[in-house]
Amino acid sequence: MRRQLLSTQQQLAQSEQQLAQIPLNLAAQQSATHDKLAEVEQALANNEAQRAWVLRAPRAGVVSTLLLKPGQTVTAGQSLLAVLPTGSILEAQLLVPSQAIGFVRSGQRVVLRYQAFPYQKFGLHEGIVTQVSRSALSPQEVSGLMGQQVTVPLYRVMVRLDQQ
Repeated sequence: MRRQLLSTQQQLAQSEQQLAQIPLNLAAQQSATHDKLAEVEQALANNEAQRAWVLRAPRAGVVSTLLLKPGQTVTAGQSLLAVLPTGSILEAQLLVPSQAIGFVRSGQRVVLRYQAFPYQKFGLHEGIVTQVSRSALSPQEVSGLMGQQVTVPLYRVMVRLDQQ
């Protein structure tokens, strides 16, 4: 009987010790779960930060050309857009064939028609020649700029537009 009493007392002491450990184990598990949740939330925030970027231009202006569509991936150094600074003067860059460049000089008034805007509907636009290149661009250089095959050398002429 005494042995049985001692054995029961030992079991009771072990049970009380295990019962006392339960809140400690629960607190440790809750702490570990909280830490894991914080890690997952941090990883999610990092993923979101890597997915969306905010680009700020060095000066105020208007986006004049957007080179990408939403969802496209980009590589380092790739141009995304062009910003026209506020207060800047628009200039047209014209490519003039060598047989016509002799008739073009700085300060000359010119009348422009834009291929994308039919002149019958949008009218003609005027400007002043501000610069005429002294050397011709090779057909290969022009083809690279325009994305079209060109067979004759062309001269670069800059025109300040009257209408901004």
